[in-house]
Amino acid sequence: MTAVGLLLLICQPAWAWQATTRELEESEERAFKQAVSQVAPSLVRIETVGGLDQVQNFLLGNGPTTGVVVSADGYVISSSFNFLSKPSSILVTTTDGKRLAAKAIANDTVRMLTLLKVEAEGLVPAKPESGNGRLPSGVRSTRTRRMLRLGSSAR
Repeated sequence: MTAVGLLLLICQPAWAWQATTRELEESEERAFKQAVSQVAPSLVRIETVGGLDQVQNFLLGNGPTTGVVVSADGYVISSSFNFLSKPSSILVTTTDGKRLAAKAIANDTVRMLTLLKVEAEGLVPAKPESGNGRLPSGVRSTRTRRMLRLGSSAR
C-alpha cells in the first residue's frame, strides 16, 4: 500500500465526520428557520421604564426583551429578568408596530417567567405543535444519530 493510499484510508473517517457534522448543522439551521417563521407573528418587543434599581439617584435602564403572545385577547409571556426591579412602566410593541401599555399580572419564580396583559384584541397567539408534549431527554450521538438517554452507555 502506498503512503497516499494509507493516508486516504486514515483520513476517510475524518471526512465522513465533517460531512455528517455539516449535514447536522444544515438540518439544525432549517429547523431553526422553520420554528422562527412559525412563531415570528406572535413575538413582541418589551421595554421597561423605571423601577427600584438606582445608582447615585439615577434609575438603571434595562435593554428591551421579547415576549410571546399566548392569547388573542392580550396575554403575553416573557422572561422575568427585566421585571426584577419592578418597573413603573411596561411597553409592548407588536409586529405591526403598535405600542401598547402592559401590566405584569403573574410571576412564576421557579421558571423565571412573567405573564403580562395588554389591552388589545386580534393579537396572533403562538400555536404549539400538537403531539404528546414530551421532549426526549439526552444527547443525540453524532456518530450513530441515536438518542443517548440519561444513564445509558454509548456502546
